[in-house]
Order: sequence, then C-alpha cells, then structure tokens
Amino acid sequence: ATLVHFVIRHGITPIHFTAEVYELALIMAIFSTVLPAFFMNAGIRRIGAGKASIISTTGPIGTLVLAFIILHESVTISQLAGTLLVLAGAYSVSRIK
Repeated sequence: ATLVHFVIRHGITPIHFTAEVYELALIMAIFSTVLPAFFMNAGIRRIGAGKASIISTTGPIGTLVLAFIILHESVTISQLAGTLLVLAGAYSVSRIK
C-alpha cells in the first residue's frame, strides 16, 4: 500500500537515497518486523497461543517504558491509567479457566 501511494504521488522515478537511508531501513525492518515475528512464533511454540496473546497485550507498556528510558519522553496520567487498564485486563483474562 505504501509503495502504491508513493507511485501515485511521485510516479515511477529513480529513488535517490543515501546508503545510510537504506541501511537504516534494513535495520528497522529486521528489528521491528523480522525478529518480533520470529520471537512471537517461538513463544507460541513454547508456551501456547493463549498465553502468548495475553503477554503480547503488554507490548504498548514496553513501548512506553522504552520511550521514557531511551527518548526521555514524559509519561502522562492517562498513559499510566492506560497501563493499569492493560495490566488489569491481561490479569483478568489470564484468570479465566
């Protein structure tokens, strides 16, 4: 979809980016797509789809924590409330037998 949008907006023209842009795109593809999919599949095989899906609901919390630590982002009250809701939801779903 992104490629189609680009072609519609700019036509089929040679794309001139520096090697650094291609390198960063490759790194981002590996760390944000390939490795997470691999680890999710490995986790599903190891602990089962049900438990893996419950654990995956905490992904946004991990993002919030990493943004705070690495990017020095501020954490708002609504984000903390959302964190508590996610944790409460994951806990309540995990308690269902």
